Amino acid sequence: MAKRKKRKVAKRRTKGDSVHVMLVSPIESRKSILRETISIVDLLQRYKVVKKIREAKEEELVNFRKKLSSITRLVKLVRLKEMPLEMEELKKVRSINNKLVFAKQRALKPLGAKPQVKERALPKDPLDAQMEALRRKLSSL
Repeated sequence: MAKRKKRKVAKRRTKGDSVHVMLVSPIESRKSILRETISIVDLLQRYKVVKKIREAKEEELVNFRKKLSSITRLVKLVRLKEMPLEMEELKKVRSINNKLVFAKQRALKPLGAKPQVKERALPKDPLDAQMEALRRKLSSL
């Protein structure tokens, strides 16, 4: 029978072990790493803005769909082509089959106007603080 070979167990590294690497231009390497870090933080900030825009878009779509459904319901209810009344006479009619035709008229906002959002004084974003710290480090190098 053939003898079994003993396996050598590799020495495991401990926390005290360190690895040293020589860099040709360490300051340039640090600067390039900091520049890339700044660009990554900037991308994260832009992603937050895009995410907020998407959420606002979804809310506006929900509002639009609600208004569109109420308009289609009113169009089905009234069917202006089939009614012999003029528009002025129609406005005087309160209900058809005990269903309100025209609810209280509300003041409509112009279509192109965006609602003004008041920006509150929010605590500084942690990404902004990190970005400033990275830029200070880069400028000090």
